[in-house]
Amino acid sequence: MNLSQIKKRCPSAKFIRKATLQNYTLRFTIYSQKRKCGCADVVESFGDHVEGLLFSLSSEDLKRMDQFEGTPKYYRRISVTLESDKGKVEAQTYEVTDKAVETLKPSKEYLSLMVTAALDNKFSQAYISFLKSVPCL
Repeated sequence: MNLSQIKKRCPSAKFIRKATLQNYTLRFTIYSQKRKCGCADVVESFGDHVEGLLFSLSSEDLKRMDQFEGTPKYYRRISVTLESDKGKVEAQTYEVTDKAVETLKPSKEYLSLMVTAALDNKFSQAYISFLKSVPCL
């Protein structure tokens, strides 16, 4: 959700709008050797939601994202329906392919990137509180 990070990884990225993924929740189900902590995943969870940002990417940048996310070994792309102030939109997101049995802890630094993005993009106060409540290393 970090705008400068996405532009660095994907130069063609165009921010579209905030969007919500219904019936999923944010969990940290994969350990990153690089970050030395649990990393984000979307997990089906009826009645919950994940707030995020919708971007348009070129096919070249989509390939770059696949490489960065370790597709298909660590993450896979899935098709989802997002809700936004402009209605529903079909999109793709990444989910962990081999989820840890128990939720892992993100580092404070990793989680702070999410909290900062949520604040900068005026996510709901409830979602910001949820992010701030996530236990960290």
